[in-house]
Amino acid sequence: RSYAQRTPKKMKRLALASALSDRLADNRLLVVDGWGLDTPSTKAAKSALAAMGAEGRVLVVLGPDDDTVRRSLRNLPDVHLVSAGQVTTYDVLVSDYVIYSQGALPGAAAPANDAAATDGADS
Repeated sequence: RSYAQRTPKKMKRLALASALSDRLADNRLLVVDGWGLDTPSTKAAKSALAAMGAEGRVLVVLGPDDDTVRRSLRNLPDVHLVSAGQVTTYDVLVSDYVIYSQGALPGAAAPANDAAATDGADS
């Protein structure tokens, strides 16, 4: 007989939100607008992380268009790369720093001016 139970989706979502808010409170959650990497270069990516102050274990959450950044960071030993939809609570908790690429943020695909355009249409 197995007494295993499935964790509810809402509880998983709240645990992830709690872990991310903890990193934010400690100033260890960063959002990067652009990495400045034209070609894949591990050396340039390492210096970019050092310039951000990210040291130790780093979780980098990338969007679908960050292939150059993915190739640059994948060889670094303390950097864990995940796609936006693959972030887990465990990944956030074991990492010292969490870095989100701008394209990986929720709602990044929708233009920022949509809200202003719809507000003007209602009146």
